[in-house]
Amino acid sequence: MTVPDTQRTKPLRFGVVGLGVAFNFLAKNIADRPHLRFTAACDLRRSALDRFAADYGGETYTDVAELCKSPNIDAVYVVTPNRLHRDQVIAAADHGKHVIVDKPMAVTVEECEAMNLAAERNGVMLLCGHMHSYDPSIRKMREIVAGGGLGRLRMINTWHFNDWIYRPRAPWELEEGQGGNLVFNQGSHQVDIVRLIGGGMVRSVRAMTGIWDPAARSKAPTRPIWSSRTAPPRRWSIIPTPISIPQN
Repeated sequence: MTVPDTQRTKPLRFGVVGLGVAFNFLAKNIADRPHLRFTAACDLRRSALDRFAADYGGETYTDVAELCKSPNIDAVYVVTPNRLHRDQVIAAADHGKHVIVDKPMAVTVEECEAMNLAAERNGVMLLCGHMHSYDPSIRKMREIVAGGGLGRLRMINTWHFNDWIYRPRAPWELEEGQGGNLVFNQGSHQVDIVRLIGGGMVRSVRAMTGIWDPAARSKAPTRPIWSSRTAPPRRWSIIPTPISIPQN
């Protein structure tokens, strides 16, 4: 059935802040989606902006606030170093733009709260761009848990191992003080998965970290554990060895 032109939804026009690896990975996977368009971009690198203009024909900026003023964007996708997320998200919200911000949302709870308040104050949508909670397998796990057919949830164990820390990385990605390191950049995926499967709001968190390879210059989580208001403690690990923690 052909949908009349008057009933078709207008494409959502995105302004992108940060034209690095994450954006390029996303762009190639959604380039053929007719309901999404990249109409503006902000980056400090002229070469990246020129490439964006050639690929998408959009506006280019070196200042986030100027991009957010554009009448040719409906939403802003923030995919910059983690320490910059708060100010850039607030700038977009203050200009009436909806926002998707790459994970992790920010580097402190206080920054996240300020971002949420800005979105509420301006009546815009703010989404942290986690992706694994949308995986069919993860959502099926949540369905099974919520259904209760296997009994009450007692523990969640998740772990993930890859060579992320040994790939070529920008300096900030490994520096804890700059909002980088393995915990922020990869641990957030596991938190996202466990939060969805377990349900409820997190009540408390405790964890230990260690430097397993001094040459890697980044801490790795070893035994993060948290409990929620609606379920017993659950834990996660992003090291190759799962750790069993009995429940009292």
